[in-house]
Amino acid sequence: MYSREWYEKNKEKIAAQQKEYYQNNKEKKKLYRKQYYQNNKDKAKLWKHNNNSEEAKNYRKQYYLDNKEKWENYKNNMTDSQKESRLETVRKLKKSYGHSHKSELIALKGNKCSICGLEYNGKNGAIFDFHHINPEEKDFNITSYLRHYSKIPERIYKEVEKCILLCSNCHRLEHSDEY
Repeated sequence: MYSREWYEKNKEKIAAQQKEYYQNNKEKKKLYRKQYYQNNKDKAKLWKHNNNSEEAKNYRKQYYLDNKEKWENYKNNMTDSQKESRLETVRKLKKSYGHSHKSELIALKGNKCSICGLEYNGKNGAIFDFHHINPEEKDFNITSYLRHYSKIPERIYKEVEKCILLCSNCHRLEHSDEY
């Protein structure tokens, strides 16, 4: 096994070799993928058609249980830099999910503050809040849930129906009489 320093020093050379190998073995790779697909049609179809189906979820769960020891060893043997890199990737993904989902929900609520009419311009999403009209019906804070999903779950849409869109100033004023 090569050291990290060796890899960093030879990264460009390795990339060039990999590219050359791929160019020289395109047909071999195509054949390999085709054979793999033929041998694993059921799995491929399962993932290809509906990655969020119950069948797919059960498959992933079973795969994890069957390989639990392997995954535990992998996690336990990660270096600190690998762990930090993985965490950073997850943070970036969650942040991007939150932004894109919030934009979609803002559009669903009319793209402007219900009180002052401040419009959403695609960049000022951070200043908009979802205000629950009846606080007793509030099940959870919408914005904090958004970053946890790659696709907006139905329960978030249901929660948004109980809200109006307010800019942060109007939202603060709306709650100011509570204190």
